[in-house]
Amino acid sequence: GRSQFVALKARMPWLDINQERHHPYGGYEGMVELVHEIDRAIHNPVWQQVRIPAPWGDDGETLGAVRPQADAAAAAPPVQALKAAPAADLGFLADVARQAMGIQPDEMPA
Repeated sequence: GRSQFVALKARMPWLDINQERHHPYGGYEGMVELVHEIDRAIHNPVWQQVRIPAPWGDDGETLGAVRPQADAAAAAPPVQALKAAPAADLGFLADVARQAMGIQPDEMPA
């Protein structure tokens, strides 16, 4: 458990092998399972996102990725503000997410 946080802070994939593991690693089949688990850990899509620089500077200031909301949307509760947001604002947020993940517009889920 303790070593997981060091690996996460280093932004490196890890495989937690201890007494609580869920996959047997004995024999030939175990070696195949171990390689499969290592492959899953290394190629997990979360690592692409973890390595993206944070959208704010070291001083906590935003880098302009978020535009100010309209007065009416800002006064509404969060769920209602999202429903009241114009489609252009949602498109802007989708563009920010797409650029952060490094995917093309046609790869974006609907």
